[in-house]
Amino acid sequence: MPRVVSTPVNVWHGGADGLVPLAHAEQLADELPSGTLCRVAGAGHFLHATHGRAIMDALRTTLG
Repeated sequence: MPRVVSTPVNVWHGGADGLVPLAHAEQLADELPSGTLCRVAGAGHFLHATHGRAIMDALRTTLG
């Protein structure tokens, strides 16, 4: 039986990420029933260090 993720999920990807290709983030977001890809131009792999507030704000909004 497949596992189903019922909670909305934001997949964040930095445009300058040299470790995870954009295609991987796109595929993950596409395979999640409520997945949304959030692209951050110019950010690298550790985009939480520079965009942590935006990520937390999105979590608060998504989870209500």
